[in-house]
Amino acid sequence: MYENGELKWQQYLSANKPWLLEVIPAKLYSTEFYHSEVTTELRFFTRLGTHRAHSNIVIAGMLPNPQAFLIEHIRIDGISNNIKYGACVLQIGAKHYGYAPAWTYALKEKGFRLIPKIFIPSLCNFCFEITWEKAEKIGPGLSGEPIKVRPIQVVFYGQLARSVN
Repeated sequence: MYENGELKWQQYLSANKPWLLEVIPAKLYSTEFYHSEVTTELRFFTRLGTHRAHSNIVIAGMLPNPQAFLIEHIRIDGISNNIKYGACVLQIGAKHYGYAPAWTYALKEKGFRLIPKIFIPSLCNFCFEITWEKAEKIGPGLSGEPIKVRPIQVVFYGQLARSVN
């Protein structure tokens, strides 16, 4: 699977015609909305965005054939102090990858670096989930008014394998 720290894509992609695929740097992103004092769970990448600003997923919960994605970093944007203690987990197929506090994914520009990198094959269900023990009130906005809804975005940084056509 790995050779000198690099994933060998050929074994995962079109075995008959690997020259018909290209691998490019890419981001997958999904936005959900935390509703103050109500939300205890958010599942990302499981529905299509109503606008490209919300998501770039074209099939809810999976990548179309022949696409595949190698996740190198995960970042969460929009986590505020009150809700940073949610537990996060990445699920690909039936496998779960770690439980970690939400704040660990919001620390750096590209978030949390994955070692080893995690592979999402085409036509395989996947999602990223944040859960909270109880719903929390979101702190006041800049005007001092309470915030009712906060957008939270999860971004996967990595490499996308896609058809050349």
